[in-house]
Amino acid sequence: MICMKILKIVSCFAFFLGIILCSVLYQSCKPIRNCNVLKDIYGSYFNRVTDSTLSDSSSVKAAEFGIAVAFRQNSYQCKNENNFSFISKAYAYKPSLQYYNLDTITSISITSDQDFDASHAAGSLLNDCFIIPDLDSINISNAYYDNAFGFNVLLNKIPSAEKYHQFTVKATVQSSNKVFTYTYGVIKIVQ
Repeated sequence: MICMKILKIVSCFAFFLGIILCSVLYQSCKPIRNCNVLKDIYGSYFNRVTDSTLSDSSSVKAAEFGIAVAFRQNSYQCKNENNFSFISKAYAYKPSLQYYNLDTITSISITSDQDFDASHAAGSLLNDCFIIPDLDSINISNAYYDNAFGFNVLLNKIPSAEKYHQFTVKATVQSSNKVFTYTYGVIKIVQ
């Protein structure tokens, strides 16, 4: 009778020990998830034919002009989905790392400090003068980057006059409704 009680206690103990062991093994196989939050925006002008960065006050043909837009991110360790464990994650070994963007870009706007043409006065929206990538694909394709990610916008309309422009790019972020603004240096766009 006493042996049966001891056997029952040992069986219960072994069962709970098995659950804890399974939980440890499960947690050790799950990757670390780092959550990224956009911190700021930056960029540069570039020549898309020579694939080179353009310095301030330089000149470029309209057909060769592009703007590189990039975002810096803050990364922190966040919760994994479906966390079931009897022990703290701090004790589990994490063999791999995943990045997850908490922020998504909902809109991009491009303006210039100069008149672009007859229908685009200084300060007006120039998005129809540039090829801007689909924002959904930008947010998805950049989901696995750690510190920074970005994309290029390409000029697809020639300005009416050869003059220096200073472009400003604004990006609205969904999670916080923040608007990141970056004003680039001056660049002369020629025919």
